Amino acid sequence: MFIKFKFKIKFFYLILKNFLLKFRETEELLKKMEEFLNWIVPFYLRENHYYLTLAVGCTGGKHRSVAIAEMIKDRIEKMIEDIDEFERNVDVALSIVNAQTKITINF
Repeated sequence: MFIKFKFKIKFFYLILKNFLLKFRETEELLKKMEEFLNWIVPFYLRENHYYLTLAVGCTGGKHRSVAIAEMIKDRIEKMIEDIDEFERNVDVALSIVNAQTKITINF
């Protein structure tokens, strides 16, 4: 039963992501977030911070924030794969707390 429910949730977010990506603004937001992360992460590493948390909120109840956060998480993971200088293990986690989706990058 749980596996079927989990599959339905993943399928729902896949459909929602595809819908959101039809809008130019979605891709623009993702690019700006990527630029921000490329700018801020080196500062965090230089200052020996161990994590960075981003929060995406939505009050509309249509789960867009979760879909956007998952797309940002995917981009962060891709960025980490492309950077050879990461000597530490980097973990990217997504959590949902009180209608706010949080992405935590643990360096």
